[in-house]
Amino acid sequence: MRPETMQSFFAPLNRREWRTVSLLGLVLCIGALVLLAWESWGDYAQSRRDTETRAHSAAGILESHFGVMLQQSKASIDSVAERLLWEGRHREIGAADYLEALRASISVDPQSNALFVIIDGDVWMVDNRARMEGSLPLQARLRSTLAESAGHAFAAPILRHGEWQVPLAYRYTLNKNREMIVGALVPYTHLQRIFAWMNKGSGAIGILRNDGLPLMCAPDTRLHGSTTKLALSASAVAEAAQDLCLPPGQRGPDIVYATAASEQFPFFVYFGIPKLSYERPWVERLGWRLASFLVYGLVIGLCVAALRRLVRRLIDDKRFYRELFDTVNDGLLIVENGRISSANPAACALLGVHDEAQLAGRSPVSLLDLDVTADERKVIEAEINAMRNGGRGRFDGRLRLASTGEVFDAEVRGASLPHGAAQLLAIRDVSEERRYLAQQEFLASHDTLTELPNRYALMRRIDARIASAPAVSLAVCVLDLNRFKEINDTLGHSVGDQVLQAMGERLAQWAKGRDADVARLGGDELALLVPGMERCLNVVAELCAGLTTRVGLPLPVAGMTLELSASIGVAFYPEHGSEANELMRCAEVAMYDAKTRRVPHRVYDADLDDYSRERLALYSELSHAIRDGGLALHYQPKQSLHDGSIVGVEALLRWPHPQRGMIAPGAFVPLAENTELIRPLTAWVIDAALRQLAEWRRQDLHLRCAINLSARNLLDPGLVESIEAALLRHGVPAESLEFEVTESALMEDPHAALECLLRIHALGARLAIDDYGTGYSSLAYLKRLPVQTLKIDRTFVSQLAVSQPDAIIVGSTITLAHNFGLTVVAEGVEQAADHDALVRLGCDVIQGYLLARPMPADALASWMLERTGLTR
Repeated sequence: MRPETMQSFFAPLNRREWRTVSLLGLVLCIGALVLLAWESWGDYAQSRRDTETRAHSAAGILESHFGVMLQQSKASIDSVAERLLWEGRHREIGAADYLEALRASISVDPQSNALFVIIDGDVWMVDNRARMEGSLPLQARLRSTLAESAGHAFAAPILRHGEWQVPLAYRYTLNKNREMIVGALVPYTHLQRIFAWMNKGSGAIGILRNDGLPLMCAPDTRLHGSTTKLALSASAVAEAAQDLCLPPGQRGPDIVYATAASEQFPFFVYFGIPKLSYERPWVERLGWRLASFLVYGLVIGLCVAALRRLVRRLIDDKRFYRELFDTVNDGLLIVENGRISSANPAACALLGVHDEAQLAGRSPVSLLDLDVTADERKVIEAEINAMRNGGRGRFDGRLRLASTGEVFDAEVRGASLPHGAAQLLAIRDVSEERRYLAQQEFLASHDTLTELPNRYALMRRIDARIASAPAVSLAVCVLDLNRFKEINDTLGHSVGDQVLQAMGERLAQWAKGRDADVARLGGDELALLVPGMERCLNVVAELCAGLTTRVGLPLPVAGMTLELSASIGVAFYPEHGSEANELMRCAEVAMYDAKTRRVPHRVYDADLDDYSRERLALYSELSHAIRDGGLALHYQPKQSLHDGSIVGVEALLRWPHPQRGMIAPGAFVPLAENTELIRPLTAWVIDAALRQLAEWRRQDLHLRCAINLSARNLLDPGLVESIEAALLRHGVPAESLEFEVTESALMEDPHAALECLLRIHALGARLAIDDYGTGYSSLAYLKRLPVQTLKIDRTFVSQLAVSQPDAIIVGSTITLAHNFGLTVVAEGVEQAADHDALVRLGCDVIQGYLLARPMPADALASWMLERTGLTR
C-alpha cells in the first residue's frame, strides 16, 4: 500500500456529520407528522364508513321488522274488509256486522292496537281487547287525520289514551257506491321496542311516509302529529342538517343517516347517527396521537440533542486524544491492517523521521532488528500475534532507525483497538534506562570506593557456591585493618580512602589465580571467599600468612610509606555454618577475638561466641521469668566474729528453670546486665527481699539483707524512687537494707555512681563495697563514698592461712578500713583456719560455706532457730 493512500486514524470530523444528525432529526419529525396526518385521516374516514355501514344496516333491519309488523295489521284490515264486502253483497250490513268483523280480526292480531271501520262518517272501533272504542274526540281526530291524508295508506299519528298511534287505512266501495274505510292503529310502543333492541344509547330512528310525513320517531316524539314533511332521500346514506328525533344530549347540526324504503308499504325508514358519535372518539384518538407525536418529537429532539452532544464529544475526544497522542513522551503508532497509519511526534523522533507520512504504510515488523536468538524471535512473534488477535502484548527488542538504520533498545507494548483490525503500539527507548539499571545494580552489589563486591554480593556468592556444590568445603575470611582509625585521624579520610583502594586492589590481585572472591564489608573490613579449602591448621596458617604479607607490603601515600597489618577471622563451611549469614557472623566473631588478643588470625570456635541462639532464647525465657515470678532468692547468713551472732544475710538470685533445672546466676545475670532486663530484674529482687524481710519481722526475726547492684543500676535515674516505693509498700525501714556495689561498677562512671549512692544513703540504707581488692579503686576515692562496709574478695580469703602475702594484704586492708570507720566483711570463708586467721587480724564479719550455704527463706528461719536452740 502506498503511503499517500493511508488515511490517518485521527482524520478530523467536519461539520457534515453535525448537519447530518440535525437533518436526520428533522426528517424523522416530518415523517412522523405526515404519518400522523395520514393515519388520522384514515381513522376519520374509517370511522365515517363504519358509521354509515351501521346506519345502513340498522335502517334495513328497521324496515324489515316494521314491515313484518305491518303485514299483520294489513292482514287484519284485509280480513275485515273482505268479510264486510262479502256480506254487503248479499244483504244489508250494520253496526253489529262491523263490530263482529272487527272483533274477529283483532282477536288474532297481536300487532295492531285497534281496528276501525268508517262508513258514512260513523266510526266503529275496537281495541286489542275487542272492546268498542266510543271516544267521540278520538273519532273526530281520526276522521280529520284520514281526511287530511286522503290518497295515502298512512295518516299522521294521533294520540289515543296518551300514546301515539299511526293510522293505517284502506278505502273500499260498497253497494250503492258507499265508501268504507277499514284501518288499524299501529302503536308507537312497537317502534320503541325496536329502537331499544337496535340502539345502545346513540342515534335515532324514524318511519316516514313516502312523501316525507313523519309517522313515528324514536327516541324523541317531537315530530309526531306534525304536518312538516322531512326532505330525506329514500334508499341512500347522506347527511342532514337537522336533529331527526335525537335526544337533547345528542342534538347537533350534522347527522349521518341511512334510509330504507319498504317494497310492500308506502313508507321508508331512516336511522340517524350524530356525527359527534364518531367524531368525538376520533378527536380523542387524535388527541392521543398528537400527544404521542409530541412525546415522539420530544424523544427525537432529545435523541438528536444527545447525538449532537455525542458528535461534539466525539469531535472533542478525537481532538483530545489527538493532543494526547501527539504530546505523550512514548512513541505511539496506530497500525491498521498490518500497516502504520498514524505516528506521534515522539515516535517520529525515536525512529529518525520528520513526520508520520514517512512511516505511513510501512509494516511495524520492518522497524525491528531481527538479529536475535531463536527464542527471542519466538517471544516477539507470539506477542505480535497476541496483539493482532485482540489481546495485549509486550516485548523487549531492538528497533532500527528508519533514516540511518542504527538500532536502539526499546520496550514495545501493544493492544488492539475497538476499530476493526487496528492496534496501538507504544514504543519506549530504554537504552538509558538499561544503562542506569545496570549502574544501579552495580552500585547495589559493589562498594563505590573500591569497586569491589559488597557484603550483599558476597553473601549471594557464598550461598550460590554452597547451592551449586554442597559437598565442597570453603572458607570465609574477614580482615580488619589495624590502626586504620589512626590513619584517618592523622592523615585524613581521603588518605584512608586511598589505603582502602590499594588494599582492595592487592587482595583482588591475590584472589585472581585462586578462584576466590574479594569484597569490602564496610569501614576497614574486607572479606574473602576461598572455595575448596579444608580446615587444616597448616593450610589456614599459610593462607593467613599470605594475606598478612600482601597487606603488609609498603604502601606509599601522602608523601610517606605506610606498613599495615590486619586481624583475620576464618570460618569454614560446613563446620561453622550452612549459609552465608551464619558463616559471615562466625568469621567476624573470630576476627574480633583475634583483634582483642592481638594475634594475626583466629579460626572460629563456639567458645568465642557470646552471641548465640541459645543466648537469645535464654534472654526471652528470663524476660518471661521476671514477669511471671519464675525466679527465687536464696539467703546466705553473715556472722559477727565479735560475739558470734547472725547480723544479716545476703540475697542471692536463683532461677529454677522448668526445663533446664536450676540455673546459676553467672549464666543469666551478665546477660541481664548487658541488656535492658537489668532494671526489671533488680526491681524484682528488691521487692522480693523486702517482702521476705517484712515476713521475718512479723516472726520477730530482725535481720539486715544485702542486695547487689550492678553498674547499670547505678546509672538508672529511677533506681532510688523504686527503692523508696518498695520500702513504703512493704513497711520495712531502710536500715534493714544494705546495697553492695563492686569497685568496677563504681569506676565506670564515678560521678554518677557517687550521686546515686548519696541518694540511697539519704534514704537510710547501708552501703558496702563488694569484691574489694579486685578492682582499680583507691582508698582516696573510697573515702568520698557514703559506705559503711568493706567486703574483702574471696580470692584473698581462701588462701589466708597458708599465704603470707594474702595475710599481709588482708591485715592491712582491715586496719585501713577500721581507720576509716568501716565494718569489714570477709566472704568465701570455707576453712576453720581461715576463720581463726580472720579473728586474729581483727575482721568484723564473715560469710561463707564454713558458716552456711545459701538457702531458701524457710530453711534459713529454721537454721537460725536450731542455731539459737529455740523452737517455733
